[in-house]
Amino acid sequence: MPRILITGASGFIGGYLVSTALERGYDVTAAVRAGSDRSRLSDPRIRLLELPLGNEAAMAQIFAETGRFDRVIHNAGVTKALSKEAYLEGNVANTRRLVHALQHAGNIPDQFLFVSSLAALGAAPVDSAMIHEGQMPNPLTFYGESKFEAERFLASLDDTFPWVAVQPTAVYGPWERDILTFIKLAHKGLEMSIGRKPQRLSFIHAEDVAGAVFRILETPEIARRKLILSDGNAYETEDLGAAVRQALGKKTP
Repeated sequence: MPRILITGASGFIGGYLVSTALERGYDVTAAVRAGSDRSRLSDPRIRLLELPLGNEAAMAQIFAETGRFDRVIHNAGVTKALSKEAYLEGNVANTRRLVHALQHAGNIPDQFLFVSSLAALGAAPVDSAMIHEGQMPNPLTFYGESKFEAERFLASLDDTFPWVAVQPTAVYGPWERDILTFIKLAHKGLEMSIGRKPQRLSFIHAEDVAGAVFRILETPEIARRKLILSDGNAYETEDLGAAVRQALGKKTP
């Protein structure tokens, strides 16, 4: 039974990663912050581990005691912050400290998967209707910049550290809160739009993110790459509102 460590396990996507790992027969260690909500981590098969991502030396000691994990999914990160520095600390510095702690403990996994974001790439190039894997990154937000910098750090590592990064687009499903806010507003008869110009949007369900992550982890030849995760469809700006209204049985707001 392969051992897997999942950081950010108590979060929205993290809960799906943990449940999928259990379904696929992994020995699961869920890394959590002190005081985090653990309601989705009650399965007795899950080992809980408080991992201080801000303390490299403490993590190295923990990894020396836990022993080696066959696979690591680094899903913990900051999605909302008040400054660029806070994004860089939560998404870049924590990633760097985690990797260095694994190295210093002598417990480098067979695969290390970093959950990045499509925001690290930015918008589609002017000469393309779709975002694509090989485009020049041009993140538009501090969040996107921080994810891109974390990817750059991983790419700077030598071949002894087997990393891969996934870049999910907007993720939805039970336990998600941002799109839920949109749905609650639509239920009240209100609908918000993003910007003044029509946009093309993309989405992926959290279960599909988890499924894709494990297909990648279980394909050893995929290494030192960044892969976009999407349901493969492009939606117009009004499509989300129309789908929500249909599901709620609401008329045009």
